[in-house]
Amino acid sequence: MDSVNAGVTRLPIAALGENMPNVLIVGIIIAKQSIRLFNSKQSTSSESQRAVWNFTIRDSPYDLINSTFWGSKDYIINLADKFHIGDIVDVSRPKISFRETREQKDTFSPSVTSPFQLSLNEKQSMMVFHEADDCNEFFSLLHIPTKPTGDYFTLG
Repeated sequence: MDSVNAGVTRLPIAALGENMPNVLIVGIIIAKQSIRLFNSKQSTSSESQRAVWNFTIRDSPYDLINSTFWGSKDYIINLADKFHIGDIVDVSRPKISFRETREQKDTFSPSVTSPFQLSLNEKQSMMVFHEADDCNEFFSLLHIPTKPTGDYFTLG
């Protein structure tokens, strides 16, 4: 672990709990959404435009979590352009909270198994490419369905 992530604890998605501080999650991006831009309520200048980017990560065949990254327009645009589906990432110092399944925003996010959601911001959180020897174990997770197959029948 590098000095940027000193003092954080690596945990799997299944072990996360509400308001855990200084957590590092390693996972593969399995879904990402387009960024959304909005004007900051604190200022009316064009430089105050803010952005949000949603993505989903997985670290096991069963564990998926939705994440939201908030920040300045330029920061979020660069971040969303840098990371793609299939990238293995280190997500450090997110805010972990229970997800509200009745919220309208949840209907536009992929179905996940975690009861939590990650909220990140450019001031205190970080996301970087994972550069350890365990990357290969994540690649197979990209091709596992996110919903159980259940009682479905093929048309064939």
